[in-house]
Amino acid sequence: MTNLSTTYMGLKLSNPLVASSSPLTGSVESVQRLEAAGVAAVVMPSLFEEQVIHESLELDHYLFYGTESSAEVDSFFPKEGEYTLKG
Repeated sequence: MTNLSTTYMGLKLSNPLVASSSPLTGSVESVQRLEAAGVAAVVMPSLFEEQVIHESLELDHYLFYGTESSAEVDSFFPKEGEYTLKG
């Protein structure tokens, strides 16, 4: 059998298959299944993902805060698909 061993970021790997951060790498059980399938390394999700999501939601809140207070706001117009034009 061909030797597929390689070095990646200073780590010796048995083969070049690396699973990227995804829902498949979110739990220990799925990582074990990836290992059994022959994946040599796994990129885990960020430890700070919750902070990034929280900061993004907080930014959205402050960007849209007060947008309903003007008569020119788009939300006062009917949504697309809720009305029809008859010509």
